[in-house]
Amino acid sequence: MPATKLAVFSTGPAIRSYGWNVVTEVLGTFVLVLVILLFGNTPSEIGPLAVALLVVGIGASLGGPTGYAINPA
Repeated sequence: MPATKLAVFSTGPAIRSYGWNVVTEVLGTFVLVLVILLFGNTPSEIGPLAVALLVVGIGASLGGPTGYAINPA
């Protein structure tokens, strides 16, 4: 029962491997920050669309190992 209550308020890894979970989170954070910095000053103002699609892509590709705990806000 405690695991079910915890799952309501947080996400947990599907596969609990602390080393690989840290690597996937660091990789996802790096890519997200890199794209935000690169597309933040585009003259065509396509930056928000690129970041939104990237959030979906990160969630689809890295959401399995560690849970989809990304906050696009």
